[in-house]
Amino acid sequence: MSLRDNKQGEKNPLVSFFRSREGALAIFVMVFFVILLSTSNLKTDMYSFLKDLSYMIVGGLALMMVIMMGEIDISSGTVLGLIGFFTGNMLKLGMPVPAAILVAMLVGMLNSAIIGFITVRFRVPSMVVSLAMVKLHIGIFPLLPNAG
Repeated sequence: MSLRDNKQGEKNPLVSFFRSREGALAIFVMVFFVILLSTSNLKTDMYSFLKDLSYMIVGGLALMMVIMMGEIDISSGTVLGLIGFFTGNMLKLGMPVPAAILVAMLVGMLNSAIIGFITVRFRVPSMVVSLAMVKLHIGIFPLLPNAG
């Protein structure tokens, strides 16, 4: 009996997977990862990468929850900009870091609560509401002091 066939004469699912296009992609990713490990200082590089993109990872995790509920939020990028603006200004004013983090969380939660309220109460698709919020954020940015 070969590796390709099991006892009933059916094909091995592992062999079938690696012959599919997804399997080819998995092989490519594994080879790429091995090359990456052998040519870089992974610990330092990953620390720098995660430090620089930590806010995007947190925003992505929040957006993942929205997508898992079957909805979509287009305004995530402008919300991150708005949160960053408020957090930066609070830190410039001398607010302690934990309080600035709390303000950042409240700004994000308020934005999401507005989108959720309009979506549920008025039965407007979340994509339309979040697109409107993008336009609102873009309109608000020039009005904010020192917003650039």
